[in-house]
Amino acid sequence: MVKDNYLTAYSLISLVSGCFFQSKLGPENLEFEECFCRKKKAIGREDFYKYHNMTFRLRRRYPLLDANKNTFLDRLELIQDEFKTELLKLEDFQTEISKVISHEVEKIHSKFSALNKPKRFSFHYEGEELQTLSDVILETMKNYGMTDLLTTTAEKIIENINQFTEA
Repeated sequence: MVKDNYLTAYSLISLVSGCFFQSKLGPENLEFEECFCRKKKAIGREDFYKYHNMTFRLRRRYPLLDANKNTFLDRLELIQDEFKTELLKLEDFQTEISKVISHEVEKIHSKFSALNKPKRFSFHYEGEELQTLSDVILETMKNYGMTDLLTTTAEKIIENINQFTEA
């Protein structure tokens, strides 16, 4: 991933986003810092380690970036905080994506209930059903500002990387 700055940027955003959505839209009262951390029982512990492993690999790949490690990491954290702040402002997006999630939860719960609530249950999106859900999510993101926010945030991350990698 660290060979492609666009993929790296979107991956870094993705790793942070899970805990952000869980803390702001999830059913539990959870702080982002309690999710995205190294604590053994933290929901986002694995994402936390992947995020820091990715920044470590970037620094290994680019000596100038490693030499400016603190500046690079501080800027990444500022970009992350700005992303979270701007995402909170997208209230219509949060409302609409919550509707999509609720609809899908109800659909899965109905299938589970139709099987008389078995002890083991799995559900997978495939084919047209997967494509339809993907289209709905992408359209919701586009219509309510999430796509623009992701693009802007990715560009800032890439700029931060490039500042220490371009000659």
